[in-house]
Amino acid sequence: MRNLLYSAVILASLSAICSAQTITETFGTGDNAFTMDFVTIGNAGNAADTSGTPILPGSISYPR
Repeated sequence: MRNLLYSAVILASLSAICSAQTITETFGTGDNAFTMDFVTIGNAGNAADTSGTPILPGSISYPR
């Protein structure tokens, strides 16, 4: 039952990620051109992660 719950949470998370609006930026020119997709990171005001794994990732007070 626990595995089923974990699977449901993962699927819901993937669904939210896949539906996120992306902004594609192009960098460089010619043979050195490449693109990167950016998404807004939400959950502003989340509690800081103080577990130390990874080393003090912290929190953010506004969306990016």
